Amino acid sequence: MIMMMIMLLTGCGVLERKPDPIVIREPVRVEIPVPVRATPPAELLAPLQITPPAFVAPTDPRASSALTPEGEKALRMMLLEMGARLSAWQAWAATP
Repeated sequence: MIMMMIMLLTGCGVLERKPDPIVIREPVRVEIPVPVRATPPAELLAPLQITPPAFVAPTDPRASSALTPEGEKALRMMLLEMGARLSAWQAWAATP
């Protein structure tokens, strides 16, 4: 029993030596990439040059869908230009 206690105490009493810490005497520069928001091209930031169509009363003899033929053309052009701008933004945003 005494021998077992001595073995137990000597086994627990062994200390492990920790390695010496590494000391850096000169500063080390570590480059870390930081995401940066890209600047969109000027043509995407420019205001849209759109003339909104003039709506007329449905009872107006010139009206077709509450727009004159010129108003329908203006609405079509506005939608095309807005769609083209949206496509340009999506293409720009997809580029790495």
